[in-house]
Amino acid sequence: MASPNQLNFERSLEIGCGYLYSRCSETGRNWTLHVQPPRNFKGPPGDFASLSGSNEQNLDTPNIHRSEFIRNEPGDTLRVVFEGIILNNAFSPKTSDLSAKQELLELLDTYRDKGGFEQLARLILCSLLNFRWLRRNNKTYQFRRQLTFKTHHFKHIFTLPDWLELPNLADIKLSSPDAIQECIEFIATCLYKPNVDRWFKVYAELYTGRGLNIFPSQEMHIDKKNNDADKKHSEGRTFLKGIDPETGRRNIPLLDERHILYALYTFDSSYAEEESLELINVNPSGFVEIEGKHYRDYRLGNCIFNYQERLKSLTKELQEINDPAKIPNKMHYVVGCYTKGGLFGQKNE
Repeated sequence: MASPNQLNFERSLEIGCGYLYSRCSETGRNWTLHVQPPRNFKGPPGDFASLSGSNEQNLDTPNIHRSEFIRNEPGDTLRVVFEGIILNNAFSPKTSDLSAKQELLELLDTYRDKGGFEQLARLILCSLLNFRWLRRNNKTYQFRRQLTFKTHHFKHIFTLPDWLELPNLADIKLSSPDAIQECIEFIATCLYKPNVDRWFKVYAELYTGRGLNIFPSQEMHIDKKNNDADKKHSEGRTFLKGIDPETGRRNIPLLDERHILYALYTFDSSYAEEESLELINVNPSGFVEIEGKHYRDYRLGNCIFNYQERLKSLTKELQEINDPAKIPNKMHYVVGCYTKGGLFGQKNE
């Protein structure tokens, strides 16, 4: 049974899986991508990293891994489409401790009044626009990248510079001067306001070339490993699949929603004051893609559990701030954890 001091949040960002298409840059025609039959590959599966960042190949065949794969054909451009909604669930914590709930809501109200949600929305938008969520594909194919962000009230197109893996917002070409600010206001408003339009849709494209592989490091499910040498190993790495609307068969490769969400909640500056940090996913531990490496730890006094023990002092610190740009990174980290959702219990030493 959960302790009275535990906080439970529903996540504030809900998205569907990304549908993958092959697009011809010359004609504009789209085709549905299909998974090729699984094959055995020899050597380290560097392009097939798991969710935790480790290469989990079968131990009984350490030099061979089995994987499905897809090639971008007959088009030359990878097109990804997904939809989502943004909720204000951070303001609806579930806990039986009424005093703790009141302290948390006071912190969130102050964070909102000081412009914190606009700063948080800017971080989320940057992680969306710089194609970080396409991971290996973005790192390999940094050419002709374009993203369209659409709501019921506006549509903006963003064009990324070529051969710059993770551009900042200032490096991205806009379809209109107010595109970034309008998207930031939409995201921020949805995060803290009730009864607003929350739907959005994303269309993203990048040029890969015809017939080249789409790296599946973020699209695949990892089947359960079989370490028994007397049994045949499992099918290995397979894509999450959706239904083809034309045939009704479940054979369309999808971009796993979890990986998109992980990337959108990646705020490098939210964990430390230093600028040169590796990519970090928001969660109570502050883990990085290298196993066992942490930037936040309860023993260091800088993780979510430490901050929950002194919400009143954080609120007082926020009340003294008059410039949204001067809100400390730890504040974005705390609110980022709550918007991501989860169960945040009282830390036991």
